[in-house]
Amino acid sequence: MGLCDKRVDRGINLKKPTLLYASPFPPMKSGISEYSEELIFRLIKFFDISILIEDYKLENKEIKKKFKILVYGKDKFDFNDFDYKIYNIGNNPFFHGYIYECALKYPGLVILHDFVLYFLFIGINQNKDDFYKKIYKYGGAEFYFYYKEMLKKNIDLLTFKKPELFPFNGEILLSENKIMVHSFYNLSKVQQISSKICVKKINAFTYDNSEKFSRKENSYLKEKFGISEEKKIITSFGFVAHTKLNHIVCEILLENEEKFKDFVYVMVGEGDYVDNYVNNKNILKTGYVDIKTMNQFISLSDIVINLRYPSMGETSAALIRVLSEGKACIVCDDAWFSELPDDVVIKVDINNIKNELLDNIIKLTNNKNLIFKYETNAKKYIKENYDINIVCQQIKDFLIVEEND
Repeated sequence: MGLCDKRVDRGINLKKPTLLYASPFPPMKSGISEYSEELIFRLIKFFDISILIEDYKLENKEIKKKFKILVYGKDKFDFNDFDYKIYNIGNNPFFHGYIYECALKYPGLVILHDFVLYFLFIGINQNKDDFYKKIYKYGGAEFYFYYKEMLKKNIDLLTFKKPELFPFNGEILLSENKIMVHSFYNLSKVQQISSKICVKKINAFTYDNSEKFSRKENSYLKEKFGISEEKKIITSFGFVAHTKLNHIVCEILLENEEKFKDFVYVMVGEGDYVDNYVNNKNILKTGYVDIKTMNQFISLSDIVINLRYPSMGETSAALIRVLSEGKACIVCDDAWFSELPDDVVIKVDINNIKNELLDNIIKLTNNKNLIFKYETNAKKYIKENYDINIVCQQIKDFLIVEEND
């Protein structure tokens, strides 16, 4: 009997099954924090939920009211007392290290937010006695060579520039956990590792956002970040890192200042890799912002550019949020982004990215009907395919395989 074929027969029981839900939550600066904050308030319909966090103060007071809070390493409890367990795992050792180790010891359902777990795996194992053995087992001789070279040069393993070459996900994927992914790209990659892995593709979801902003609020935000009222806004959202290719957008704007004199490019997020391009004139960076400010920038955006290469197998919660608000977006034609329909987003080839990006920005700026087409299609697509209620039902059904009558 495979992992997906396990059956549960609880008889007639009106009590909701218990669920241990492990994840970072706000104020932890992670898209997964925001994902979990939304998800648990819907999953509570099906489960009696306790959440497992590290020792920090939760930002959302409603979580404290409606859920039992367990602090890892501080509160004593038995994992086996829970009917089900969900572990959110992303590629960050500071947010997901304890979750990863719990999932290995007490299997349940792993929501795999990133296919590549290089930084998570290295971060939680590099100070352990069996580190050499583990990196050879899951990274092979090739990574062992890289490791020796970095050791000689006194280079921190967590600064390795090509983590996509060594996903280091075999340990968790070949454990007894069910695996949930958000894309066909990741589904295929997981299935290539082993046909015995119990894995299912379930979409991420759009966030409830009925917030509307007044002209006064928008004027205040623009003034705060030094954006002239008459300027049109191109935005990118999320952590500003080399895989987001923000530098390409900056170069295009700087090289074509006359063509884009009416535009300002705003990077909504933190990260310093393109700080040398930021001139606070037509290229700005906000630093980390709260959800309200992010939503406000989405509403103000004329064009959104969400590039990502190479992929770590992640989906973009920010892009889903942007599309749900009906914004015209340009993305890389790669990984999960390639799965989005061609009439929902504009895709650019990574091998000709600068020319294609420039051409498509110009097309959008000169064609209001084209922008309207993408805006309309985006909103419709997300509503039909990323509804949080549908996603919750699918997670519940995957977690609980009921006995057939």
